[in-house]
Order: sequence, then structure tokens, then C-alpha cells
Amino acid sequence: SLANSELTWEKLYELNIGGDFGFFKDKVNVTVDYYKRNIFDLLGNLRTSGVGGQNTKYANYGKMQASGFEFTVAGNPVTLSNGFRWRTQLNFAHNTNKVTALEVNPSIWSLVRAEGAPLLGKSQRGLYSIKFDGLDPNYGYPTFVGLDGTRKEPYVYFQNTTDISQLVYHGPVDPTLTGGFYNQIAYKGFTLSVLFTFATGNYIRLQPSYASTYSDLNSISKSMANRWLFPGDEKITNIPAILEPFVAGNRIIRPNGETVDARYAYNAYNYSDQRVAKGDFVRLKNVTVTYNVPPKLASALKMTNAQVSLVGNNVVLLYSDKRLNGADPEFFNNGGVAMPIPRQFTLSIKAGF
Repeated sequence: SLANSELTWEKLYELNIGGDFGFFKDKVNVTVDYYKRNIFDLLGNLRTSGVGGQNTKYANYGKMQASGFEFTVAGNPVTLSNGFRWRTQLNFAHNTNKVTALEVNPSIWSLVRAEGAPLLGKSQRGLYSIKFDGLDPNYGYPTFVGLDGTRKEPYVYFQNTTDISQLVYHGPVDPTLTGGFYNQIAYKGFTLSVLFTFATGNYIRLQPSYASTYSDLNSISKSMANRWLFPGDEKITNIPAILEPFVAGNRIIRPNGETVDARYAYNAYNYSDQRVAKGDFVRLKNVTVTYNVPPKLASALKMTNAQVSLVGNNVVLLYSDKRLNGADPEFFNNGGVAMPIPRQFTLSIKAGF
């Protein structure tokens, strides 16, 4: 690309305060960490007039503030003389950010994408949506609140960079609160450990899957069973109709005399507030059972030590938004080679001779 003589590194000023504390003769340990960052000279694509030979160029385009804290408490609530031990640990972190200066006008398309986009005063990766305004009572195609506030609009111009006040702001696409809860119990050679993880505070753009027509090669969601079929259904469902071929291929005349190509409304529906889910989840991340063979038994088997372990990873997703229809919120829409982590069980035997 063409050189940008004004391009410089991203920079930040950071305040970080932390501490480690021990209570009850170090039976309970607490770790606290707080940070605040003022970040400036953010790097990104900046749209230009094109006079210099490029419509966009990589440049320093904004400033941002970020803050957060992490808290961990751990301890051994029970330790008995017969060898029974219980260790537990809870940790969570809260992180937020806000754009304080921005030299670009993001388009509607960049704001409604699953990746999120920056907007002054909001999160650096905020998720926005077109405001849904019900289904057309005659044909069942979706309508929206227009960029100028008009009702029942079938069109949205995605390249618009100025009229964004009617967009719905959901929140960041990155979790604001994450954490884990770990427990380990040990007794007479047996050890059981369990780890739960959780996250909340973010929003997910559901996979764009609605269209005016479908072919035999399309896979259709079971939610289509609740789609608009007859006039009056717009009062009981927000799932748009599958348009009949002669309707989809021809312009529809609305009662006010306006002609509408309803096919374009379906793409806007995929990026409306009807196609957003919360990213909250609770997961049983890991379960490990370990048995250490007693030294006498190991010696009888001509071994110095022996251990048997059964490990389960990504065991079960305990809670997520029902609108995800079973998809994993932690890996949703990653695409490419970023596949969800499969459920995995491993049996291992370790022996020393």
C-alpha cells in the first residue's frame, strides 16, 4: 500500500494496582488486581477522499479508555488428619472499554456485523442492529424502522455512515465478566477435581440464514415452522414468510402505491434485533479423577510409582441462550479452521520403574 508518513505505534498510559493477601494462617488466599488504561493512536482503516490514490488507508484513528479488575479467592476449607483434603478456588474478571475519540464514520454494515465495530461513546467492538418493525400483513416480508425514523420500511442502505441513530445498541461482542470455579478433593490416593467456567455481558449475531426463497440445496432452521403463512400471522410471529416465486421475482405494490422488491428486506432481517442472542454461558470445563497406587502395591509390581487418571474436557455446556439453538456461544461464528473444542475423555496410566 502507499506510505503513510503520519502512521505511528498505538500507545497507552496504564495504572495497575494489585495485591496478594493471606488469612487464617494462610488457609485463605486472596488476589486482587485493578487496571485502568488510556489508549490512543489506535490503528485501523481510515476512509479518505481518494485524492492520494487510495479510498482507505491504514492510520491512527481514535482513542479509547479501558478498565477492569480481577479477583481470586482460594483456600483449603477442610484438611483432616486422615488425609482428607478439600481445596477450592473462585476467580472472576470484569473488563470494559469505551471509545473516547474516533476519526471515522462507521457504516451501518460495519456496525451490524458479527465482529462488532467502534462508535464514539460505546464499546470498541459493539454490536448494533436494525430495528425490526413487524411483518407485512399482506405478504409476510419483514419491515423496519427506517434510518430517518419512518415506520414499516422494507429497505435499509447498509453503506450509510451518517443516519445511525435508529440502530439498536446491544452491547459488546466480548464478555465483560468471565471466571471459573475450581474444586479438588483428595483422600487415600484418590483425587477428584472439577472446573466450571462462565462468561456474561456480551452479545452474538446469529448466523444469517433467512432469505425470500430457498432451493433444495438449502438447510432450513426448524424455526421456519413458525413462519408467517396467512394474513394475521404477523400478530403472533416474527418469522418472515417464504415468498412465492412470482412474488419474489416481481415488485410488490404497497397500499400507498410504492413498489417494493421484498427480497432485499430478508438480508436486513438477518442483521436486525431479531437475530441477536446473549453470549452468557456456564460450562463444566474439566473433570479429573486420579488414583495413585500405594507404594507397597507398586513395589510388588516392580514399579517405583504408578498413577491412573481419567480426564474429561469440555464435558457439558450447562447454560446458554436458547436462541442459539444448541450452538456453542464460546465458539459461535468463528469460521475457518476455528472449530469448537470437542468433548474429550482421556484415560492415562503412568508408571515408573
